[in-house]
Amino acid sequence: MTPNFIYLTLFPQYFHNYFQISLAKKICERKLLAYQVYNLRDFAVKGQVDDYPYGGGAGMVLKIEPLVQALATIQETYPDSYLILLSPQGKTFTQNDVPRLLNQAPNLQISLGDFITMGGEMPALTITDALIRAIPGAIQEESYQQETFHNSQLDFATYTRPEIYNGLKVPEILLSGHHQKINE
Repeated sequence: MTPNFIYLTLFPQYFHNYFQISLAKKICERKLLAYQVYNLRDFAVKGQVDDYPYGGGAGMVLKIEPLVQALATIQETYPDSYLILLSPQGKTFTQNDVPRLLNQAPNLQISLGDFITMGGEMPALTITDALIRAIPGAIQEESYQQETFHNSQLDFATYTRPEIYNGLKVPEILLSGHHQKINE
């Protein structure tokens, strides 16, 4: 089954732009992934999606009505979908979460770490980027299996030409042509 990524955002162009470049574009063209973007403003009265918080304080808070209406519409259109909420209170996202999220994880909250961004678009795209690499056929299986953090391992150092750069030399074993020893 082709994964279908659905985004609810105030800034749809982030997602449309992302899926027009690089690997994300190729994966969509090869029909290995589908995506939809919903603009939260479409579910708000006069497009107003936020308001001042009760009790005062700086900033604005998203209104509940457009969120509930948008999520209900998405759930009605895609009844087998599940929700990932990006939240500072969520479980920190790791590479170990990738297969679970691709295989219909339950609704959950995810955090990318202890920092704040201007919105959820960049964190959502970071998670998307990690997920699409794991879609079968997206990249070579061998490449995915040997990537850093796959199976909780750090990747080995990788070298390319020239053989010597600024006094640093590629290890002799990598130049030997002895594949078994190189794999070890």
